[in-house]
Amino acid sequence: MALLARSARREMKALICVKRVIDYAVKVRVQGDKKGVEIKDVKLSINPFCEIAVEEGIRMKEKGAVEELVSMSIG
Repeated sequence: MALLARSARREMKALICVKRVIDYAVKVRVQGDKKGVEIKDVKLSINPFCEIAVEEGIRMKEKGAVEELVSMSIG
C-alpha cells in the first residue's frame, strides 16, 4: 500500500526566477543622453532577493518537499 501511495504521489517542481542587477558596491552612472544607466563594463551580481529564493529552494529540496529545482533568467 505504501508503495502504491508513493508512486501515485505527484512530484513537485520549483521554478526560481533569477535577475542580474548592478552590484550594490558599484557607483551607478547615468548615460550621456540621460535615458538610462550605464551598464557597460559594470559588475553585475545576482539580485539579493533572488539569492534568498535560491537558498530557500535548496532547503526545500533537501527536506524532500520538492523533487526538482529549475532556475530561469530572462534578459
